[in-house]
Amino acid sequence: MPTINLFKYLSSNFLTFDELIKISSSSQELIEDLIDKKKMPKASYTLHLNSQCHSFFGENHTQESILFFAKGYTYWLGLLQNKTFDAKQYFKQEYIHELSELEKIFGAIEMEKYSVSLNAHLEQEWEHFLAGIYGLCTRSGLPREIARKEYAIDKIKKLTDDGKQLVLNTGDKQELSRAIKLLDEVSALFAHHEIDKSSREKYINVMRKQYGLAG
Repeated sequence: MPTINLFKYLSSNFLTFDELIKISSSSQELIEDLIDKKKMPKASYTLHLNSQCHSFFGENHTQESILFFAKGYTYWLGLLQNKTFDAKQYFKQEYIHELSELEKIFGAIEMEKYSVSLNAHLEQEWEHFLAGIYGLCTRSGLPREIARKEYAIDKIKKLTDDGKQLVLNTGDKQELSRAIKLLDEVSALFAHHEIDKSSREKYINVMRKQYGLAG
């Protein structure tokens, strides 16, 4: 049953390699080449299946691996069709633009990574993006959503001292509710076996319960 539930989650929220190829009108060879060249993210999940079938005709054993990619990667592959497209630069530009928009709404977060270390932060985010990590923990896996997720978590950490500040004033509580809502909108649901360790559990579920906020 756990394997069936995991497969349902992955099938509902991600694209298999075959689906990604079909929807993007691409090929396996091209996508693998783009991944090798660090222009395209890797799959976020690899599901290894070992099955054993019994029937009138005897037993049959099969083994296969299924790759699952974020649904937003069809859009990313579309961008990569332009031969002059600079994937890394585009990622950084989109991320920075989204940070600027968030700061207009929520205000700046006084953290070193958003000021003197911004480029180093973006380099690290780019590597996580390529590794498929953000395809797993955001809904689209795309740069603006990644920026929103990381910003929201940092805002939540700042407002609550990472959950150590037990009592908040009314203004901070309202700001916290808005930041959690933002994170909820962009965060993946996560597979059942991942939830307890996920950012969704720590910064959405636990925070709402701890500070008495509505879901």
